[in-house]
Amino acid sequence: MLFPLVEQLVNEKAYKVTGMLLELDKTEVLNLVESPDTLRDKVAEAMKVLELEATATAAAAAAASGSGDGDAAAPSSSSAA
Repeated sequence: MLFPLVEQLVNEKAYKVTGMLLELDKTEVLNLVESPDTLRDKVAEAMKVLELEATATAAAAAAASGSGDGDAAAPSSSSAA
């Protein structure tokens, strides 16, 4: 019942967003089904969370790959010395 409504708003992330919304209280989920405006607001909020999560993951990956290069160079330098 909820998924098709979410899918109309955010097709590509509908499964993830629906899962996030289903973590809410049952009464709040029923309210989302009955109120398109409230659903739209909650879906927008969930999409912002997903975007922030993706940004944080990308930043962490970039930081890890940057520090990984420095770590890899240090042991080979000490091995050569």
